Amino acid sequence: MVEPFVPFVFAIFFACSHAELGSIPLRLPTQNAEQVFAVDLNGDLTDELVTLNQGTLTWADQHEGIEGTVVASAVQRLKSGGPETLYIVTGRSRTSPNTRPKVYKLDNSGLQSIFETESKLHRISDIDVGSEGVFITVMDPDKTARGGFLSNGTFAPATQALMGLKQLRVDQADTVIGRLYGDEPRSDGGLFIVDSTGTSKQLSSKRGVRTLVGHDIDFDGHTDLLVGDGWHYQYGTRAEPTLRLLLGPDFSDERLITELPDGFTISQIVPVNGSPSTNPTRLVVLGSSSVYLLEQADLGWKRTLLGRATQTTHIAVANHDDGAQVVVSGTPIQLIPLDSQ
Repeated sequence: MVEPFVPFVFAIFFACSHAELGSIPLRLPTQNAEQVFAVDLNGDLTDELVTLNQGTLTWADQHEGIEGTVVASAVQRLKSGGPETLYIVTGRSRTSPNTRPKVYKLDNSGLQSIFETESKLHRISDIDVGSEGVFITVMDPDKTARGGFLSNGTFAPATQALMGLKQLRVDQADTVIGRLYGDEPRSDGGLFIVDSTGTSKQLSSKRGVRTLVGHDIDFDGHTDLLVGDGWHYQYGTRAEPTLRLLLGPDFSDERLITELPDGFTISQIVPVNGSPSTNPTRLVVLGSSSVYLLEQADLGWKRTLLGRATQTTHIAVANHDDGAQVVVSGTPIQLIPLDSQ
């Protein structure tokens, strides 16, 4: 049995001591949550928390019901500042077996459904939001995954790959595709980049890709790739939860950040924004049994265990008056201040 999430004692003490100094604590819209999200809905440079619990999405003093289970999310962050938008992808669940997958949009005006698949047999496996718009990945019943933009409620597929469940648009021309498996059943997946002509090039990776995030780690203006791979169909014994960094713009410069010492996958990679001169980008990583903080050091990347998790744990990183805090789903929700690490 996997242990429940238990953050270190000093993290709890740190949060309490800050409250005693008069700072405004991060507001929890609910005490319990199955999933958590952080987004600056009003543009005041401070994240609000959004929680999902028992089919109800709650933020501030508002709440709305959502059908199905949440399978992916993305925040539209504007370089010029201003209000942000949260996009949430849902799919079928045991309690909602006939629900068609949907994309919801949450902004300062409220929650709305902006897209749903043509049948319940389809699956939306990934979502990314950039300057070009909302890019989603839809898997057909035959396991072919197609990536494309949403426009006025219409999906326009532009790429396709068997079991290419993770797809990310980069540099307004290319699409990076992470495949969980290869062409043959149970064969190794991989990482590829496809240009506007359809030409595909393989990138460095190890077996199947479970998580794919684009972020400018080194502040050079180019998107870098954070890849959680090492997946194997015999995941209980042979999967190796590995995190690697491929530097843009051509992704030929690869850095192995870490291999988690426990569990079998990396399910979330959340960059914590820094600054070019004084504060390098940090990463919070959710594995199948633990949450870790990754920080750049002189001899590589330092890995710090933040606490234990289960396979249903979900995390977000919220920027607030007290600094960045890791928000961990559960009963109750846990807050871990990163600046105490």
